[in-house]
Amino acid sequence: MKSTIKRESVTKMRIDMAFELELAVGASYIASMLHAASRSSCIDELVLGFVRQHGSVDLKRFLLALAGRLHARGNNEGALAVRKHADAA
Repeated sequence: MKSTIKRESVTKMRIDMAFELELAVGASYIASMLHAASRSSCIDELVLGFVRQHGSVDLKRFLLALAGRLHARGNNEGALAVRKHADAA
């Protein structure tokens, strides 16, 4: 059990470090959206850009890290929207 938790923690750290710029830009971009429709379009655009640049292997982990960043900024609506995209990924 502890090794699983430790491995997840290491993976999260790697995602945060590997995609630090994308996470910062994405969180800022999503947080600036005032309406649900524009936020959804923004998330779709970020997903497409991420997949084009990095592939889809880490997409779900990236989206969950992005949701965490949004939650930390107090943008719970944005975090929830990103988590829904992550669940679909």
